[in-house]
Amino acid sequence: REAGFGLFDQGAAFDLDTCLAGNGSVQSGFTQGSLGDVVTSVSSIFDGWGYVRLFDATDRTDLVELDQFAIPESTSAAFAEGYGDLTVHEVATDPLDASLAYLSYYSAGVRMIQIQCSDPADESTCELVEVGGYLGTTGNDVWGVETFVRGGQTYVLASDRDFGLLIFQTIEP
Repeated sequence: REAGFGLFDQGAAFDLDTCLAGNGSVQSGFTQGSLGDVVTSVSSIFDGWGYVRLFDATDRTDLVELDQFAIPESTSAAFAEGYGDLTVHEVATDPLDASLAYLSYYSAGVRMIQIQCSDPADESTCELVEVGGYLGTTGNDVWGVETFVRGGQTYVLASDRDFGLLIFQTIEP
């Protein structure tokens, strides 16, 4: 948003609180339809692929981030190009164990993570830990993931855009 204001030589006028509290109208200092700077060059900076975040939602008015999970490849600039999409598309929680979640990780397959707390009475000690997963020997392109229970057992369905439906029976991590 601040960069957008800068295109109109209004960078100093940018205020995040005012912007977020806005009512959808044009912010002062701008005239609707006015032209900004001409952009002739754009570059990118690698800052990682997608990740999953864990929040403490005890106080629903103030979410506190406790942890983030990302596979090592998704945070390395060496994997920024040529290795497929190293980001999460969907997350499905385990119906029988709320501490478990399954991630469809596009080119990185299916990952199983667990919320683990060093002190169960203190949410601030909780973190996301990878406890299982699947990555085919020739790679994957996992679009979605979903869970269901049959006979007291959780099953994970993963839709792989290259290989079709993958069905996993979970085991305790």
